[in-house]
Amino acid sequence: MSVKKYDCVVIGSGVSGIVAALKSAHKGLTTLLIEKQNTPGGYFSGFKNEEGDKFDYAISYVLSCGSGDVVDTFLKDVGLEERIKFKKLEATDDIYIGNRHFQIQKGQKEFKELLLNEFPESAQEIENLVSWLSDYLQGTASQGSNAMMFFMKNFRRDYEEFIKSYISDDLLRDILSLRIQADPSSLMIMAGFIVECYFNGMYYPVGGSDYFVKSLIDRFEELGGELITDTEIVSLATEGQRVLAAVDANGNEYEADTFIYNGDVIKLYEKLVPELISDKTKEKARKRVRGHSSLSMYLTVKDYDLSRFKGGRVYFTLGRDIFEIYRNIEADKEPEHTVIKLHFPCTHDATLAKDGRQLIRIETDMYYDELKDTEEKYLSYADKLLKEVEDNLLNGISEKIVYKRVITPVEYAAMFGHTGGSGTGWAHTTYNMMVSKCGQKTELGNLFIAGQWGEYGSGLRQLVLSGEKAFEMAMKAETKKQEVMC
Repeated sequence: MSVKKYDCVVIGSGVSGIVAALKSAHKGLTTLLIEKQNTPGGYFSGFKNEEGDKFDYAISYVLSCGSGDVVDTFLKDVGLEERIKFKKLEATDDIYIGNRHFQIQKGQKEFKELLLNEFPESAQEIENLVSWLSDYLQGTASQGSNAMMFFMKNFRRDYEEFIKSYISDDLLRDILSLRIQADPSSLMIMAGFIVECYFNGMYYPVGGSDYFVKSLIDRFEELGGELITDTEIVSLATEGQRVLAAVDANGNEYEADTFIYNGDVIKLYEKLVPELISDKTKEKARKRVRGHSSLSMYLTVKDYDLSRFKGGRVYFTLGRDIFEIYRNIEADKEPEHTVIKLHFPCTHDATLAKDGRQLIRIETDMYYDELKDTEEKYLSYADKLLKEVEDNLLNGISEKIVYKRVITPVEYAAMFGHTGGSGTGWAHTTYNMMVSKCGQKTELGNLFIAGQWGEYGSGLRQLVLSGEKAFEMAMKAETKKQEVMC
């Protein structure tokens, strides 16, 4: 056993944890970043197969990376603007519903023109919808009474209710609902997705998300920060309502003035400090809906033409009524035809695969019940998904596959430690994200939450904001403590 002392200890090296640790090291504080996996990055990390092909676990594009936006500002603040670059995608989504294909180009004008060309009979409804989205965009970018009035009028609304009130055509509603994921989504969250993805455009992190994480870590260590991997924190030593040290499985203690927790809040409250968290807070956390997990298939293919796929993501489904499909998923029922998402990263970076081969990621949203769902169930479903994709979108692809790996919700839960293998932390529901946010301050005076289990949700912009806020809160708390002592 050993005892080490730091100014700041960050538990968990997802993007928010790395951001908080980087801000701390940049300020000159002695900072430790602890990760239970053998590599940092969480869902932003990746893996290589034996041939050297580079796969990102979950990220194929990111948002809010333009000049002056949150991510750009953060990278400049910590001296990484020259190392990390983003490529703006020429198209956002390729959508295949039944026998119809729609390609959405970036830009508000292009988005509106596509919908008007494909659905001329819904012209007035489309005009009204785009007008509302424009109001949303202006409201979120402005301050003052008008923005507040717009927010108060809409923040409790559910996206399904909203879109059905604006759009009567079933197919058009489906197109506008594909991004909801397997959550009963908040209108304001979904409007943000549409505005960011379709109006402002999407970006590819050059080199992949794994390179993005590596660059952050390299900078952290250049600034004197210390990274420890393969180390799980199993308890927190406390005195009163303060954390004294994080304790790993071998009994080593890492003392600090402030602690930032970048992980599953449910496990934090229930396992690490259950006696110091009020029953009211724990019950509130139990009532919150966690986000979905994913079933993901990673493929390397050879001698197969994928050049028609230009966007950041391909949506494919033979089903109709997207809301009903996701309701079945939420109820742990297998829909007849689910929504399948495909990613073709070599479209943006041919160096990810060796010898001119190409990479494909196929995934679908699923929930994971630890008490009854098995690895075998998911592997069987993965075979079904691949067959459906091959029969309808990628004919003959099986003969071209030279590498295949399936990661199930069971494996995601084991890898990243999130309840149910959740890939989004809390679900993007109105209650979670708008009515009763999970704040980043805990009932322990020097312990703060960062990441998708905090108040901002998932997505690179949100993760950066969460990491920055956690560090700022920690610094304010430490300053207040020093003032009291003086």
